[in-house]
Amino acid sequence: MSIKQEEYSFYYKVKNESARKRLGFKAGFFWCTAKKQSLALSRGELAMDAAGFDEADFARPVRVHFPVENDIPPEGVFDTKFCENREPGGEDGKTLTLIPGAASAVKSDETELADGAGTPAGENGIQESHNPPANPQLTVVATLPFRHRVLAQYIGDGEYLYHVDTDQKKEIACLEMDTQNTTVQNLILAAENVEPFKKAIEHDIHKAVNAYKQVFPVDGKVPELCTTIKFFKEWFSAEHINRGLLVKEWAERLKNKPAPVKKTGPHKVIVDDVNKPERPRRSEKPTHRTINYELACGFCEELDLNNLRPAMDFAKRIIAEDREDWKRMSMTVGIIPDIKGYDRQTIIDLVRKAPKAVHN
Repeated sequence: MSIKQEEYSFYYKVKNESARKRLGFKAGFFWCTAKKQSLALSRGELAMDAAGFDEADFARPVRVHFPVENDIPPEGVFDTKFCENREPGGEDGKTLTLIPGAASAVKSDETELADGAGTPAGENGIQESHNPPANPQLTVVATLPFRHRVLAQYIGDGEYLYHVDTDQKKEIACLEMDTQNTTVQNLILAAENVEPFKKAIEHDIHKAVNAYKQVFPVDGKVPELCTTIKFFKEWFSAEHINRGLLVKEWAERLKNKPAPVKKTGPHKVIVDDVNKPERPRRSEKPTHRTINYELACGFCEELDLNNLRPAMDFAKRIIAEDREDWKRMSMTVGIIPDIKGYDRQTIIDLVRKAPKAVHN
């Protein structure tokens, strides 16, 4: 015998004033059809998470009578607009009713529009309004592309961002395009090269980005890409309870890591220079295009550094195929300052000595 389905609707009040200011609304609304209330509440939590919100910011949901209105949100969607001017009321306290002030304002607006009263009209009978929009246009972070989701948490200064406004979206776009900011570019590239990071929910992205900023502060030494990838792999592999300790260990290790000592040995240098074969030289000044070809040649196993022509067909092929390992290396090298000052062997060594994470 099948159990009868029932409509469940819930009112989620934002817990406190601080959270209301941060989120930009006072309550959420959710409804669905389910066999029992516990299932409906579970679906509400999932819908809240899918919309990019944290249940810790809301009070315990209150079940309300199903509203009979035209503008009710779709089933299964956690909505934040429907309760802008509604709250539980009525004799039983479970009926969504218009807030008294909001009800009179709506009625007044409708009357003015019908009677042509209100703000004085201009010469053409068109009423002018000089009031700015009440709320800025917000976008849920969870709906953004992956890179922008990562950067949204980066600009949050430690605070978890549910939404971003227009100015914040511009800031994110500028950061993504700023190839001189190696710290940010390494963060993006590392995130794209660590599988658990790409599959992470918003709260884990927020925590991972904050951990990155603690281990590699903006005013500190810029980390290498392979170091950043290694850190994120360890962070996502660690148990949640151990991640804070992992961050402290990494920060302490990098803080106390001694600077490399440059050994001076004039006689040895002279001998090395005599015995060391001459590094290959280019016949013309390098460009980003020729550097990309050199990178592609670096993936060729049988390569003569002094003559790239035999490997050029191979290089052209993997560039035309937009092969993932070459593309990653090209993006990485593209953010290195003064990359055109590097000789051919150094460029090719970047490929040959790169960590496995870049080649996979």
